[in-house]
Amino acid sequence: MRHQIQAPSTHPEAHGRDLLDLLLCLPEPSWFEWMDYGALGIGPAHETELIDIATDLELLDADENSLESWAPIHAIRSLGELRSGRAVTPLLETLEAGTLADDWLMHDLPVVFGTVGGAAVAPLLAFTADRSRDLFARMTASEGLGQIGRRHEAVRQACVDGLTAILEGFEHEDASFNAMVIDDLVALGAQEAAPLVRAAFEADHVDLMHLGDWEDVQVALGLLTERKTPRPPPLEGWGMSDASDAPPLPGWHNLDAPLKEVLERLLGRPGRPGGSWGPTSPRELEGFLFAVACAPDIVRPSEWSDAVLADSEPFDDEAEAGDAIGALIALYATIQEGVNEPHFEAPEGLFRDELMANLEDDAEVAQWSRGFVIGHSWLEELWDVSGELEELVEAELGPLMFALSFFASRSLAERYQEELVGDKMSLEAMAEMVRICWTGAMVDYAVLGRTLFKAQMDEALNHARSAGAESRPGRNDPCPCGSGRKYKKCCGRGAG
Repeated sequence: MRHQIQAPSTHPEAHGRDLLDLLLCLPEPSWFEWMDYGALGIGPAHETELIDIATDLELLDADENSLESWAPIHAIRSLGELRSGRAVTPLLETLEAGTLADDWLMHDLPVVFGTVGGAAVAPLLAFTADRSRDLFARMTASEGLGQIGRRHEAVRQACVDGLTAILEGFEHEDASFNAMVIDDLVALGAQEAAPLVRAAFEADHVDLMHLGDWEDVQVALGLLTERKTPRPPPLEGWGMSDASDAPPLPGWHNLDAPLKEVLERLLGRPGRPGGSWGPTSPRELEGFLFAVACAPDIVRPSEWSDAVLADSEPFDDEAEAGDAIGALIALYATIQEGVNEPHFEAPEGLFRDELMANLEDDAEVAQWSRGFVIGHSWLEELWDVSGELEELVEAELGPLMFALSFFASRSLAERYQEELVGDKMSLEAMAEMVRICWTGAMVDYAVLGRTLFKAQMDEALNHARSAGAESRPGRNDPCPCGSGRKYKKCCGRGAG
C-alpha cells in the first residue's frame, strides 16, 4: 500500500499524491545540498516504502535524465533523515547489484550510514569484512564506518576496532581496499592502529596513490609533524584540490547551437579525419584548448588555431574562415574563463557511468585526454624551465600528466599499471583512483601553469629593472618579458 501524504504548498503539484508520485515531482537532487524531506510530510510511517523505492533496480537503472532515476536518491536521503537502521542491509545489497546510479550511491550511502549511527555498525562491519562482496561496495561500507565513528563518539571505538580487525587481513586484500580502510582509521584518529598500518605499508599491500606512503600517514595521524624524506614517484608533488562546491569546467556544452555547427563543420573538413595531427572531435578540441589555456606562457590565437587547422583543406572564402576562427576563439575563451577560477569540476558529461568504459576509444574522456596530450605535447617546450622553477615542474608535472592522460587509451593505462604498480593493483582499481583524483589533477595543472607564467613574468620584470635606465628598451619597443606587447603597455607601464 502506498501512503498518502500532504505535501507543503511549495510543491502544489504533489499535494495529496502517494509517496512515489511525490518523489517523482521533486527536482534533480543537488550533489551536496540535501532537501528537508520531513518538511514534505515524509516520516517514519513511510520507512518500508522508502526502502522499496530506494532499492528498486528499475528506477535506479532508468535514464539518468528522467524523473524516475532521481526518485531512489530522494528515498535514500529520506531514509538517512529518518536514521533507518532497517535500510542499511538492503541498501548495501542494492549497491553491490550495480546500477547506473553507482556514483550517487557511493557518494550518498556513507553519509546516510553516518546519520544512522550505531545501528549501522554491525551490518557495515560484516559487509566490509566479507571478501566475497564487490570490492567497491566494500570500500563504500568502510567509508560509512568512518563517517559513523566521526559523528557518533559512543560507537567510535567499535568502528576503530572493527576496521583494525579487517586490516589485519591486508595480505589477502586489494591494495586499494587496504588504503581505504587506512584512510578511515586515519579519519578516526586511530593512532593505536599505527603498527598494523605500518606493517601493511612495509609489505607493499597499500595503494600509494590514495593516501601517500607511510610517512604521509604518520603526518596525518599526528605521529610526525612533517615528512622526513621526499615523496617517491608517482606521488611527489601530488596534491588533490578541493573542488567540492565547484561548477563543471565550461566548454563545448556551453556554446550556442550556431557556434557548435560551425565547429562541427570545421572538425569534419576534408583532410582531417584519420590522418590529422590536430584534434578531430569536439572533446579532443576541448582537451587541446585546455592545455593551451593552462600553458605557462602566452600562446596567440594565430598560433594555436594553425595547429587546430593542420591538414585541413583551405576555406572557400574569407567569411567561412572568419566564422571558423570566431567559433574557435569563443570556445577557447569559454574554457579559459573556467580555468581562471580557483576550482572547477570535470567538464559536463565527460565520464561514463561504467568506469572501465571510459577506456574505450570513443569514450568522451578518452577523446578529451587525447586532445589534451596533443596540446601539451605541442607546447611541451614552454614547460622546459630552469632554476627553482625546474624543481617545481619536476616535482608536480609528472603525476598530473599521468592522471590527465590515463584515460587516453586502454593500452596507455595498462602500461601505466605495469610500470607503476605491477600486480599490486588491478587496472580497474587504478582507474578508480585516477577517476577520484582527476578533477584535482585538472585544477593543479592549471594552477601550475599560472604559477610558472607569473614567476617567469616576475623574473623578466626584475631583470628589466636591474638592468637600469641605460639598457631599458624604448617605450614602443617589444617588451623584454616576451609578452608581445609594447614595453610602455607592459613592464614599462608607469616608467619615466
